[in-house]
Amino acid sequence: MPQGWVLYGPASQDWFPTSNTSNTIALNDADNALRVRFIVPKDGVLDAVGIDVTAIAGRPPQYQVGLVTEGSAESWPTTQPTAYGGSGIALWAPTATGFQWVTLPTAASAQAGDVISAMIWPGSTAPSSTNNITVRRSYNTAQSQRAILVRYYTTSWTNDVSFPTMAVRYNDGTVALPAVTASLQDSFGSGSSPNERGCVFTLPFSATCVGCRFYHPSTIATGPSVVRLYSAGGTILAEAPEISSVRDGFSDVFWDPVTLAANTTYRVARLPTSTTNVALQGIRVLEASHLSWWSDGGRWQRTHRTGTGAWTDVANELYMFALWLTGVSGSGGGPTLVQSGYLA
Repeated sequence: MPQGWVLYGPASQDWFPTSNTSNTIALNDADNALRVRFIVPKDGVLDAVGIDVTAIAGRPPQYQVGLVTEGSAESWPTTQPTAYGGSGIALWAPTATGFQWVTLPTAASAQAGDVISAMIWPGSTAPSSTNNITVRRSYNTAQSQRAILVRYYTTSWTNDVSFPTMAVRYNDGTVALPAVTASLQDSFGSGSSPNERGCVFTLPFSATCVGCRFYHPSTIATGPSVVRLYSAGGTILAEAPEISSVRDGFSDVFWDPVTLAANTTYRVARLPTSTTNVALQGIRVLEASHLSWWSDGGRWQRTHRTGTGAWTDVANELYMFALWLTGVSGSGGGPTLVQSGYLA
């Protein structure tokens, strides 16, 4: 990229689901298991693992849920996994479907940089074809795997090159893995309601904005659009056309430099200019605080409106946008270009 330019925002880290189709695994045998390998992003106390249950058959036995060392997880089922950081393994038999936090009987003392796994596997009583649970394994495909890896076991450990749906929580409410409850692929045209969609955001520093990047998820949403940068009061600060084609992936648009102030609300949005749909990729998380897992994602939220009506902001969702910036300055210290939990 040009000298002095930075890319700031959730789409500056290419780690997000690129499909709204999810994968599941039925834990219906003594050797069925699911785990997610990840890097601990910060020191702290990890106290819960999140699991999305999609189906319950009969009366399932208790499953084991925990944070385990990576080497021992890979050795299962020959040997039992070793709990990480002095934590305890929970015994858990869900009685309802949906996303659920499983609290560890003893929390883990975690150190940044440790490579560990969140895991669910059978307890002393094996599940069966009539008494079992099915859990969401991943959202199909991801923009980049980085150091995070979904692994599942039926007859051997298999990689799932997708975005994980298991989550890991610190005792202060922040997350080492976010609880993603939906992958958003929104197609919309000039006749849709809402028909203008994007993100509302603030910057922790002042900077000059020269354009933006967003992720276009669908090859069938091929309409033209403009991308606009707004002030909080609705003034159009910048605008540039984006002509879609039969492709998916990142799109970049550029405009004349606009000065942005620290801790001031702005919006960046995509507006279709025909009835042929365009598309945006996004995510929904269980709680708004989980958005901070993405690069400064806690400062970004999904926003939309119809026509020239009022904007609606959605606190626990965001679209994958980022800003091209120059002249970053101020006490914010500059953009977080490598977010905790990622490897550059």
